[in-house]
Amino acid sequence: MDDDKLKNIFHDFDPVISSDIRFMDKLQRNLNAVEIVRQQNRMMLARNKRAVVIAAMAGFLVGLIFSFALPYIGDMIAGLRPTLDVGSVGYILADNYQLITWLIIGAVSVFTSLNTYELVLSIIRKPA
Repeated sequence: MDDDKLKNIFHDFDPVISSDIRFMDKLQRNLNAVEIVRQQNRMMLARNKRAVVIAAMAGFLVGLIFSFALPYIGDMIAGLRPTLDVGSVGYILADNYQLITWLIIGAVSVFTSLNTYELVLSIIRKPA
């Protein structure tokens, strides 16, 4: 009984079968499109790696340069200390200048790294 129902359902089913040549052409076009996407992904990955390395070096270099300036910043803050009131916020900041300075150095290094990454990506982007 079930076989008869299935035969009735598929009785009028007559799919259009394309020729082998058209099928192979379409398959080849699809394979070519996949290969193009793979090549673009490989190139994009290489560009991103290069940009990350350059950005990391720039951030490290900026952090290193600013950390060399830390003793000079300490001397400048020590020179300002006699002019500050004992209870003022400036006096508290003068006592904790190293922590604040390291936070600023870190923020500047991160900011430099992110901007360098964006800049390098825009420079080495493949022209369309």
